[in-house]
Amino acid sequence: MKKLLLLTAVALSIHTTAQDVVSGSILDAENREALPFATIGFKEYSIGTISNSNGDFVMNVPKELENVPVVVSFLGYTTIELSLNQLRNQKEILLEPSIMHLDELVIRPLSPTDYIKIAVEKFKDNYPSQPFQTEAYYREKFSENGNFVNLIEGFFKSYYPKYLDTVENQHQLVLYRTADDLKDIAFMERWVEKRQVKEIKKAEKKGEEYDEINPSEEIREGFGGPENILTMDLSRQDEECLDSTMFKKFDYSFGDGLTHQGREILVINFETKRAVEHTKQKGKIYIDILSDAIMGLEYSGEVVIPIAIRPILLMIGLGIKNPVFEKKIIYQLVDDRWYPENFQWFVDLDMKKRHMFRSNEKSSFFVEQVFKVNQVSLVDPVEIPEEKRFDPDKPMIEQQHNEESKSWSDVN
Repeated sequence: MKKLLLLTAVALSIHTTAQDVVSGSILDAENREALPFATIGFKEYSIGTISNSNGDFVMNVPKELENVPVVVSFLGYTTIELSLNQLRNQKEILLEPSIMHLDELVIRPLSPTDYIKIAVEKFKDNYPSQPFQTEAYYREKFSENGNFVNLIEGFFKSYYPKYLDTVENQHQLVLYRTADDLKDIAFMERWVEKRQVKEIKKAEKKGEEYDEINPSEEIREGFGGPENILTMDLSRQDEECLDSTMFKKFDYSFGDGLTHQGREILVINFETKRAVEHTKQKGKIYIDILSDAIMGLEYSGEVVIPIAIRPILLMIGLGIKNPVFEKKIIYQLVDDRWYPENFQWFVDLDMKKRHMFRSNEKSSFFVEQVFKVNQVSLVDPVEIPEEKRFDPDKPMIEQQHNEESKSWSDVN
């Protein structure tokens, strides 16, 4: 959250064509609205892709899976199966909502917090107990007033030693690319230039060297990057809404249940009574009834600027509207265990700089990051060599290791 109080930055959808691909759009059957980040994958294979923010997708088809049905799913909607021929001919895939009333679900006479406690106690039973590997797509977008300041795609190969242990996961950046013609951050540009001139003169007066910095580059490197989203899963982050010691700070209630890929899902709504750790939150916890596993968590809210900081911002003529954020964590079932599938977060932030003798400056920043696991491998996982492991403290562009000579047309 500290980074949210500085400035904020993610949806790059650059599709490449391959020799054998399928494409289409995922829509709500009732209102025909796009379903962003719906999952499209091969049945009983953890290989697939997701739709973009407009509901569109492009998916490579491995030759060995040509006759395998394709499963299309979106949390809260009925999952459907299609043959590849159907998918090729049916450019618009319509999904029906899968809402179930609470009395239709087979649940025990427990409170919402009881279900959460049981799910947390069963973490070791429901999540991977052995090492595994994944391949995943990463996307980052950072815009100011609609202009892209940063726009990145990456493809990661990852090794998870023991999912619920404190041992660090290992990631290798296989593919990386960024958009051309990115804009510099315009907010407070003149103020920054004046500060730089003063610092240069001060350094020259002392006979010291001065390394001129690019504020936009500093913000891109300091705020962006996949470090946060690589550790977003429940094994690496303490979510207040799942912490029994924090239950009294939230209101919990049962929501309408749903089915997801043929399984009944209990939905628990939650909302903070007041700001918790400087954030107000409202969201849903998705619990698989059969296994008592938390298979999904999503919430939105705003970051409340601490009262102690506001006078300081006022003194320097800087105004910040409470940043609005969204976060989603979704898991997939593979061999009776729940593995990472899709992590997302978004931030909207408005900033204003007041000036006495000229017009005030205003900027709206938008941040989006997506991490979609395209493939899970449980057989003979191999550790990432230390010299190829991704280091979040180093620039992404310097860490691409592609010994297999993969291209963007080879991956989803």
